Amino acid sequence: MLDIKVVRQDPERIAAELMKKKHRFPVEEFLRLDAERKTADVSSQDLLAERKKASKQIGSLIAGGMSVDDAKAEVNATLERLSSELDAAVDDLSAAMAAAPGHRNAKAYLEIALLRRGGMRRDAGDDARAAEDYMRAAELGGPKRAEVATALAALPAPKRHRGGSAS
Repeated sequence: MLDIKVVRQDPERIAAELMKKKHRFPVEEFLRLDAERKTADVSSQDLLAERKKASKQIGSLIAGGMSVDDAKAEVNATLERLSSELDAAVDDLSAAMAAAPGHRNAKAYLEIALLRRGGMRRDAGDDARAAEDYMRAAELGGPKRAEVATALAALPAPKRHRGGSAS
């Protein structure tokens, strides 16, 4: 298996070496997908930092004279925007992984983005959607699988309806 760092350093040389063995390596596509992956990863890290900042902002807004409900509404609007941006990052990483399933790090980056989005959804009280993200991350079986398992275990058990007649 090729080390991704070596491929990034000199993709043209890798393509030439693979061509000797009758394998085609699409350098332009690799560079494009790797750039998309990096952008999505940086974006998800920025969104996580911004989410933490927004959550801490409630106290300072209240101290500044804003009502609790108004402060929560303002922070929730910020969190909703961040959630949409994180959805886009997950979509970009999913597309990159689908286009280059052999990309060594694509699975790990997608797993991290799903873990972050799941945490954001959990913090917003949306346990069902958080569980979906954690389950999808678990299916990837990436390097964060222990963290994913811990996140899943921390969610409350789903409420189940009992069979029988309604009262």
